[in-house]
Amino acid sequence: MKTPYTVWYVMIVMVFATLPCEAQDHLLFSRPGDRSGGVAMLMGERILKEAYTRLDTDFEFRELPSLRALATANNGGTDGEFQRLAGLEQTYPNLIMISVAIGHVDIVVYTKEMEFAVEGWHSLAPYSIGFVRGFQLVEAKTEGMHVEAVFTPKQAFLMLNAGRSDVVVDSRSTQCVLKDLNMSGIRILEPPLDQLVLYHYLHVRHADLAVKLEAVLNRMEQEGELKILEEQAMQDFLELCGH
Repeated sequence: MKTPYTVWYVMIVMVFATLPCEAQDHLLFSRPGDRSGGVAMLMGERILKEAYTRLDTDFEFRELPSLRALATANNGGTDGEFQRLAGLEQTYPNLIMISVAIGHVDIVVYTKEMEFAVEGWHSLAPYSIGFVRGFQLVEAKTEGMHVEAVFTPKQAFLMLNAGRSDVVVDSRSTQCVLKDLNMSGIRILEPPLDQLVLYHYLHVRHADLAVKLEAVLNRMEQEGELKILEEQAMQDFLELCGH
């Protein structure tokens, strides 16, 4: 026979059983829609996936033209910006930069059967340099040098292969373009000319989350996990493009 206490206990249990479980937080980040980030984008996705999982949070992306993506994140239309260079908070004051890098882009020299010491941008001065038009870093660093600007990486490598330029300057990820070009003798000279370091940004309404995320990323960096994720991303990216 059920006592009044038992009946009330069962009713309370049933009420709590019907309440929804606490949902995992879900965020939406802006990023450029051209998906030109190559291996750096893959690095960033994997690092943030692990970091946000530790904070019981997941996310997705809204892909937009580059400047519009930043403006949308800054005005609160999304929860932040996926992956950008440092210092954007000076132009977009509603964005908080997370100070632990989540990816990098190596800028390297491609040559064909040529060797020389890569010792900074000035070491390119004796050579004719092919690069993709609009690559502002290369344009600025090679000002006054003999340059050949083209519209695509494929065109740059075709010029190099034909001997119409001595070197090509582009990201390390661009070596994937060589997969379908059937060219031999083209290689990367080490070390990289430069490196672009990329960071994650959150909208100011997530200031508390920004502190927690930075702590998680710092811990991952100290434990060596960021380096492991970056190396795995590079290996997987090159396997996907046939290298």
